[in-house]
Amino acid sequence: MSSNPGILIRYIDLPWYRKISGRRFSSGADAAAYYVREGEARGDWPNPLFDPGFYRQQIKLGADKSSLQHFVTDSAGRKSRPSRFFDLDWYEWQNPDFSETGCGLLHYLEIGGKQYRDPCPQVDMTALSRVHGHLGDGTILTHLLAAGHIDCRMVNAVTNDDTDLVRRQREFRRKIKPSLLKSRTQPLQGRNLVFVQCAKNTEFWSWFDAKKKRDWDIFLNCYAGDFPETRNAEHVCEQAGTKFTGMFNCWLHWPEIFNLYDNILFIDDDLVFNFKDISTFFKKMEDAMLDLAQPSLSAESQCIWQAFFNVQKTGSRKTNSVEIMMPALSRRARDIFLPYFLYSVSGFGLDLLMGKLASTHELTVGVIDDIIVHHGKNIDQSNGAYYEFLRRNHINSRYELWRIINIFQTSRGLYEMN
Repeated sequence: MSSNPGILIRYIDLPWYRKISGRRFSSGADAAAYYVREGEARGDWPNPLFDPGFYRQQIKLGADKSSLQHFVTDSAGRKSRPSRFFDLDWYEWQNPDFSETGCGLLHYLEIGGKQYRDPCPQVDMTALSRVHGHLGDGTILTHLLAAGHIDCRMVNAVTNDDTDLVRRQREFRRKIKPSLLKSRTQPLQGRNLVFVQCAKNTEFWSWFDAKKKRDWDIFLNCYAGDFPETRNAEHVCEQAGTKFTGMFNCWLHWPEIFNLYDNILFIDDDLVFNFKDISTFFKKMEDAMLDLAQPSLSAESQCIWQAFFNVQKTGSRKTNSVEIMMPALSRRARDIFLPYFLYSVSGFGLDLLMGKLASTHELTVGVIDDIIVHHGKNIDQSNGAYYEFLRRNHINSRYELWRIINIFQTSRGLYEMN
């Protein structure tokens, strides 16, 4: 096995390698030379994230070649996992600041592991560290998982594979018992519908005015029980779960309700609209002949996709999809999209999937700048209430996202179209 030790020095974690090899290396160069000469052949890991045997098996590397050198020097190596629970492709996509070190593996060793970032979509490092954080930082925990010292089958923080994810999704859905408390056989206010994921104290009630005239109906999806204000809605369903399981269940159990309406706007419970803008939004959506649309966001809103912030005050802009917090779907779009909501409990990945389906079926997509909505709640995937709810129910939102991307070969981002 031949290799150049000089280019490998950055990938040798000196304190780590001294400990596992039992040798007192004088420098990184000394350790790298030993690793090339003897260490890798013995199966040594040069750092907690690189498993030479696992890597070699993935890419079917010959015994006369160095796994570590191949990873460092061959671009094909960057498409393979350095170890079972470190996904380089995913990590570099989710953490663009990896460019500070030039490689996601080095970034995790130096920065990401100390911050307990997720090393791959299967591992919820926040949950894992709460149970096993006393053993070390994210780098050490990732190593212990990969080496089998933490049994991933016994840790809900780890979703082992697609089969495990689907099992968890089915278990989540099995517990939901949707109940239709109120409905109408014909539209009462108009041919458009606002579907609201809500509870008694959600933001919807801060801007909705039951005394004002409207030309759109309301469907309340109550996830925390019924309450007096629901009397103001045309349709009311009570069911636990997320907005996305709610949308799917209502479409599955009561398609005749959705079929009453030309367009349906599905909104989260933490969005703030101007009441009068709902009617304007539906009109602008129809004027622009959009199948998939959303209002724009205020400059102060929380959103990771820059394409949806208001930029021109009026008109609409073409985008490849819309944000899942408030998608508006035409009749045709609903028929195409809603069956696919089975793939995500959390909603993660559905925006990318809708974009892929919209392109395949030649649907029109855009953001309407005439309407500006505020989304002020901080997106906190570590400790936010929604993400803690998913965690308690063993749903890994990032794995749902990654699985959708890989199954359907979607885009990895939402953006404005020229």
